[in-house]
Amino acid sequence: MIDTLIIEDEPRNAAFLSNILQMNFPELSLNAVCDTKQSSIQYLRNNPSQLIFMDVQLKDGNSFEIFKEINLSQSQIIFVTAYDQYAIQAIKFSALDYVLKPYDIDELIQAVEKAKLRIQRNENPTKQLNMLYQNKDKIHKLALPAMDGHTFVNIDDISYLQSEGAYTTFHMKDKTKYLVSRQMKDYEELFEENGFFRVHQSYIINLSFIKKYIKGTGGTVLLENGKEIDVAVRRKEEFLRITRIH
Repeated sequence: MIDTLIIEDEPRNAAFLSNILQMNFPELSLNAVCDTKQSSIQYLRNNPSQLIFMDVQLKDGNSFEIFKEINLSQSQIIFVTAYDQYAIQAIKFSALDYVLKPYDIDELIQAVEKAKLRIQRNENPTKQLNMLYQNKDKIHKLALPAMDGHTFVNIDDISYLQSEGAYTTFHMKDKTKYLVSRQMKDYEELFEENGFFRVHQSYIINLSFIKKYIKGTGGTVLLENGKEIDVAVRRKEEFLRITRIH
């Protein structure tokens, strides 16, 4: 049996989630439902849980704070949240799982199956949880999937992203490269509010690394590392507006 905890401050949502889990996953042992950050901390001090469903916003604050009080290295967490763009961004940057409320049952089942696999593999989420806590006020770091887990990089150190078909290469300011098995479009929304811009079908650049803009049909961006990247004609107007280049 997998010891399971629900942290949710809305009774109806907690009951619905509990029913779905009991109907689809008899191997989950639902031991408790906590509705505040403080009650969750008190419970977890004495009752380690292998699987935790964690609402982001609770009556007494943000549930991310729980990580600083409790060692959750032996727990797999699935965040549940109403549409909160910033919270979702922070969770995605940390490579952790979440489901939106109101629940999509298929998505919920898929998230549980992935969590069960991580439990079987005895995966340790400590670094991702610590990074999520660091990102709770401002996005600082990103978890990149790697063969042996995740590589954690500072957002400010990313010079640009380059599309490689089904893969994306992250180019760092120290010229280190990381190839990840995700399409670049998966990162566009994540980065658009964090100082990056997709100038071309194949490139997303860190605007703080721009050294010079060379005028042309679309124009060309020269980055501080000497890399020249063309700006697509259809992206030129928006690029000039965002960078306030005239």
